Amino acid sequence: MTENDGTESTEIPETVQGGHLAPGKWNRVVGKAADLLVFIVLAWWDNPVGPLAGLAYLFFADGFTHGRSPGKLLAGLQVIRRRSGKPASFRHSVLRNLPIVFAAILALIPLVGWILFLTLGAGVIAFELYMIFTDEEGARAGDVIADTRVITAGRPVWHKLAKHSAVADGLFRHTTEEPE
Repeated sequence: MTENDGTESTEIPETVQGGHLAPGKWNRVVGKAADLLVFIVLAWWDNPVGPLAGLAYLFFADGFTHGRSPGKLLAGLQVIRRRSGKPASFRHSVLRNLPIVFAAILALIPLVGWILFLTLGAGVIAFELYMIFTDEEGARAGDVIADTRVITAGRPVWHKLAKHSAVADGLFRHTTEEPE
């Protein structure tokens, strides 16, 4: 980075953490929302296969394609191991998704599930969102449990689709873009 006087600055931009680009907070929300949509579609499928497939998807999704679930691919993100920087494994995926799977299991319980989900499950999801938006690295509780982090890994696909949208340009600005 060059300063106004022409000298090189050693300051690391806010978007770079630990040598990786930090993802936009809203990109993380879009990625997880897409993965939850896949869970919902699977869970509506034939009992008990659908709900079990949905839960398996939530547990293992971040272990596929080098730490990039379909939602993460859509949002241009990747889950990596905090210490090594390697892509998340299935083990890491299971650990980091425990809070979300807990909320999903509550929603699947017959009769009282939605009441449990709207009380306990919504609290878990609200806490996860709180962590994403308040933690310096945007780590949610699942990232702390699994010792993982989410990084930017390419341009979000959804951003390409909503390229001319004022909402996409304002709220979902990709963190690798230079500030105006």
